[in-house]
Amino acid sequence: MKISTEFKNYVNSKWGNRFEVLGARQQEVLSAIGGGTEEAALLLKYLYISMPLSDAGDYPVELFRETVCHGLFLREAVPWCAELPEHLFLLYVLPPRINTEELRSCRHFFYESLWPRVCGKSLQEAVLEVNRWCAEQATYRSTDDRTAAPLSVYQCGYGRCGEESAFLTAALRSVGIAARQVYAPWWSHCDDNHAWVEAYDGTRWRFLGACEPEPVLDLGWFVHAASRAMTEQVRAFVPGTKEELAFLFPDSSPEDLLVGEGMVTELVTSRYAVTEQHCVRVLGEDGKPAASARVCFEVLNMAGFHPVAVAEADAAGEVRLRLGLGSVLIVAAANGLLGEKLVNTAEERETVLVLSEKPPLSGWTEFDFIAPEDHPLSVVSLTAEQKLLRTQTLCRCAALRSGRARQGAEAATEEEALFLSLLTEKDRAAPLPEDVWKDAQTAFQWREKFLPEVFERALLSSRISREPLRPWRQLRTVVPEELRKAFAENPANLWEWMNREIREEKETYQAIPATPAGMAALKAASPENRKALFVAFCRSLGVPARLAGEREEPEYFQDGSFRRLFSKEAVGRLTVQAPAGHAGLYRQNWSLSELTEQGFHLLSASDIPAGEEETFVLPQGVYRILTVSRTPGGNQLAKQCTIAVKQGEETLLPLSFRQVQIADLLEQYELPDCPWHPVGKREAEDSAAAVLENGKAISVWLETSREPTEHILNELREAADSVCRAGLQVHLVVESEKDLEDPTLRRTRAVLPEAKIWCGDFQTDVPALARRTYVDPERLPLVLLTDGRSIRYACCGYNVGTIELLLRMSEMLQE
Repeated sequence: MKISTEFKNYVNSKWGNRFEVLGARQQEVLSAIGGGTEEAALLLKYLYISMPLSDAGDYPVELFRETVCHGLFLREAVPWCAELPEHLFLLYVLPPRINTEELRSCRHFFYESLWPRVCGKSLQEAVLEVNRWCAEQATYRSTDDRTAAPLSVYQCGYGRCGEESAFLTAALRSVGIAARQVYAPWWSHCDDNHAWVEAYDGTRWRFLGACEPEPVLDLGWFVHAASRAMTEQVRAFVPGTKEELAFLFPDSSPEDLLVGEGMVTELVTSRYAVTEQHCVRVLGEDGKPAASARVCFEVLNMAGFHPVAVAEADAAGEVRLRLGLGSVLIVAAANGLLGEKLVNTAEERETVLVLSEKPPLSGWTEFDFIAPEDHPLSVVSLTAEQKLLRTQTLCRCAALRSGRARQGAEAATEEEALFLSLLTEKDRAAPLPEDVWKDAQTAFQWREKFLPEVFERALLSSRISREPLRPWRQLRTVVPEELRKAFAENPANLWEWMNREIREEKETYQAIPATPAGMAALKAASPENRKALFVAFCRSLGVPARLAGEREEPEYFQDGSFRRLFSKEAVGRLTVQAPAGHAGLYRQNWSLSELTEQGFHLLSASDIPAGEEETFVLPQGVYRILTVSRTPGGNQLAKQCTIAVKQGEETLLPLSFRQVQIADLLEQYELPDCPWHPVGKREAEDSAAAVLENGKAISVWLETSREPTEHILNELREAADSVCRAGLQVHLVVESEKDLEDPTLRRTRAVLPEAKIWCGDFQTDVPALARRTYVDPERLPLVLLTDGRSIRYACCGYNVGTIELLLRMSEMLQE
């Protein structure tokens, strides 16, 4: 393998500092480096330089040695890998880490399964074939926010989009195809985020939906959604300055590269959306540029502000980024001072922030948060033959998945069954490492000392937060024997000792959870991970402990109750009251944040039933409450209130929501074309767009005999006269002629004889229409109000008063 001088110099310049912090792993790593060829040694050093430090503590050297050996094999034996530019191989083939997933050895296993299927194919067809294989193994399923390893996704057969995309990326890299995960941290137009994959086809990057096989590249349901994002990004775990890393990013604009926390975040938004460069100038209280200020760009999602990009101001106090065209909250922080401003980048190209001591307190104030408009830069149209191929592929993949036997964790004894019940569904779905259960058995010596609910969740359980499950009860041996009893009696002293022994690690990506054993081996932990480490130390000493409360802070059990490690005497009470008829749904329509040195930080809280209240005991400080009403088109009508919680005082705050008006509900999306077949004439075909192009219409995709569909049909029947007077066409779409036997559908047709009945392709068209209009494709019925070829409103599932609402909208369109 040919290695450039720039790469050698980079590795040599970084190796010494990284080797010094490897702690107990030093000798093991050194032996592995000395046991291979010069090329293998250099690549293994590179992996240890570039990996988050926690990986060095959490995973065996053998995993990374195997990764290097497989990478060298691909570079020599696979033509498309051999032809890759060096930087693409180093960034997007060799590294085992993709994002925040757990690492497990999988490259060789995936290669053995995939190579017979891709050998001899063109590179583009190989990419598509790998995705077909992935779809045969796994499908989408919403789970907890711990990111499973690609091998675990393969074993259990499902994963979130972040897990599916990591799975596909790992599979592509296993056969030498450069691949990377593209991540939209938070959408602007809906409460969610998404991840997909880009693969290099020999000349350029192409995108595809993970485990969502398409017959061509650059196609996925998320194309329209991606055009509405403020940022979309790719992460590469390599430390250094932009100048040091320039040789690894020769084709990227420096303004699209964000460097920090041991990685490079490359903004690729302009590949998917209309963007403009936005300049932020940060000034101190004295009016001078605030060099090195932290500038955070935040999007309103799930009723709270979340960061989508973080950058450091240059010597002139400036940050320049290409962003989508919509609302963003820009927050700057430096030396304990803050500045923030809500900006619409579609209207403004420059923002000036002046830092001050703290934001002013205020009552309820209103603001609109505007999502970027729907303007996809590229949409591929499939031929009828390609659509048929896609449907056949999806059916075949589903059949193969259902036929696979899945092996999860099984209990052999009552004690083991209890232990497994304390883990998450995701933990149990894949085979559990045997040493984890063996490690946990030591906790049973304290079983009789505590109530079951205390012992089980806060002592026996091996799950603390989002960390990979590994044995950690041996941590008690790390504590000097003469101190163990004293620490068990007073865990606050354990925290002080731990802070002296375990240094704070801030230079690696903080979102990656580390194992307690790995942190102890390196004697280093990030600020967030060290909380979980404290809990593990406590449990290893027989002290029940957990992460709890609004901040998920450590608590330990003492004298019959749990006590906060970071308890503060200066606390007050905030009572939040939901209005009658309007429940406060946490992280759906309201949120609570605490002011910190870097801005407002979201806290954990709870739902508040309509007309009821909830009291939160909070440290003295400044807090912000947000309420949100989202319109179907994605914009948000928000209100915020900034208040002070004072020691010993109670503050009552009634939630205040903005009301969505009818005009806010109307949207305008181009109607995707889909075939409709007249009932009983499957060979005949009409275009839905052609059928609907004249006049206003209500179209409903029915799931007969199910309650939501029953409700919408009953509403249609009851409003039949009004629908006719409004001149609305009615089109009812079913999957098969058998649906016509449904009694509720018959009664509806009897009073709406002009309603047209069609058979449609629910497998293809419902997801396409629902995702085009940003509603849930899994919840039928799907209801559209159209005006010609424009979709003006869409909803799914059961929503009381849907037909009445559509009539009011139709009247407004007429006006």
